[in-house]
Amino acid sequence: MLTKIKLDDDNDGVAEVTLSAADVVSSVVNGVTIDMQLSAGAAAAIEALNTSTIELMLDSGAVTDPLNNPNLLVTHLDNKP
Repeated sequence: MLTKIKLDDDNDGVAEVTLSAADVVSSVVNGVTIDMQLSAGAAAAIEALNTSTIELMLDSGAVTDPLNNPNLLVTHLDNKP
């Protein structure tokens, strides 16, 4: 669910960009990458972020693995590599 995918660029835990239903996942196979078609608004908002500090935040259940197991909550404090 794309509305559970968020970007934070100042490490405060508040999303500067949250994807919406207007954004589409275009990946059709299981893999380590996700291809998305972003709305013009989301693309512009992401381009305006500070790219040196962007952190991906995921609500629980934002994505699943090939066995349909949902991800756990990922916040700005997790600092995943």
